[in-house]
Amino acid sequence: MAGVATHNNKLKQLLAELTRRSRTATTVQDLLEITELAARFNAPLVYRNQLQYVLAAVFVLAGALLLFFQHQYYLYIRPSGWTGFTLLMTAAAGLLLFALSRNRSISRLSNDIFTKNVLFDNQLKPLAEKDVANQLLAAFLEFKRGNYSRKIEQLYQGHSASDNSSFSYYFYHFHYVDKRRETYTESDGKGGTRIRTRTVYDHYHRYGICVPEFKNPAVMVYSHAPEHKLPAAYRPASNRFNNHYRVQSTDEMQAARLMKPAVVIAFEDLYPILQRPNVELQPDAGLCLSFNDNNLLLAKRQYSLQQPQLFRQEIAAHTPLDKLHQALHFIHHLANHAAISLQDARL
Repeated sequence: MAGVATHNNKLKQLLAELTRRSRTATTVQDLLEITELAARFNAPLVYRNQLQYVLAAVFVLAGALLLFFQHQYYLYIRPSGWTGFTLLMTAAAGLLLFALSRNRSISRLSNDIFTKNVLFDNQLKPLAEKDVANQLLAAFLEFKRGNYSRKIEQLYQGHSASDNSSFSYYFYHFHYVDKRRETYTESDGKGGTRIRTRTVYDHYHRYGICVPEFKNPAVMVYSHAPEHKLPAAYRPASNRFNNHYRVQSTDEMQAARLMKPAVVIAFEDLYPILQRPNVELQPDAGLCLSFNDNNLLLAKRQYSLQQPQLFRQEIAAHTPLDKLHQALHFIHHLANHAAISLQDARL
């Protein structure tokens, strides 16, 4: 057992160091050095839980014997027997949970490292500045949702470039809550029913990309109706488009200038990619593309620190976020045509 304790102590110290390095990593190279440190451990990155398993088995056996002997002696099981049995089972369960959870911590650390790597690969960095989040909340009608609370839970900053355009952008996770009262029926305990009222909080999540430097007159193209709208409606000729979207603007002619056939087709192609997409353009705030999808920044991890060499190769390889890049490609396409529409407006 001394060897087991030594292994576990060394592993605990290693994981503490890997966690510290993961939190302070700023480049892919920093993450690769973490995997190299894990590889030099020269032993599996798994806690050895034999002691916990043996003790849990002893507690389970002791509980079973306690009930057996009480039943043999008293011909029934006394309350004290059930109390002792419960305590022993609780202790056994606690040991098993402890053993399982500390090995899961290795998987969680692997997830953290891989997530950071995905952000690095796709030129994204977390933003903690509340001022930026508050500016976005105030700038777009998309965020005028939730009669109880609204908050940008996560915010990232990125940059995207194509042959014809480039821009910096924010990727956000928006959480809003609607508060409502509802009635329900319950038994009155006398064979009848009674009507009660309760407060219900409905939680919703939206995600999106905001591009502040995108300049265009106010236009909204939405498939998920916002609570606040613009005064002038516009309807393109495409039935496919109109089956999914509605268009509003401060000026119908501004919407018509933007919604050229190529832009209408781009919106039609976007609908199967993103769930409930909305696009809002504001002259002073830029563009906001919003949707229900929660997986644009997610990629599937194949390996972990428990396979350090393979995990190193996975970290070293570029991990694209295809759905994010499809959304960014749409914005680039829209940016090119928005520039054309602005030129038309100046004529």
